[in-house]
Amino acid sequence: MKMKPKIRNLKPVVWNCVLITAGSFICAVAINGILIPKHFLSGGFTGLCLIVYYGYDAIDVGWLYLLLNIPFLSSAG
Repeated sequence: MKMKPKIRNLKPVVWNCVLITAGSFICAVAINGILIPKHFLSGGFTGLCLIVYYGYDAIDVGWLYLLLNIPFLSSAG
């Protein structure tokens, strides 16, 4: 039996991916445009990454944020 692709079910997935990408872009602009230049802190992993960045300046905030989130991304599935 041949399965037909369900375009109707694909549309909300694509729209959610677009919204997640837009939200991530806005968050990245806020971190790089406001928090880092003014030496502000945030909460959660972002704040922890900023503290490490301000103290050591060895690794970029985005890469450190990704490294801290890998255990949570792998356990979510």
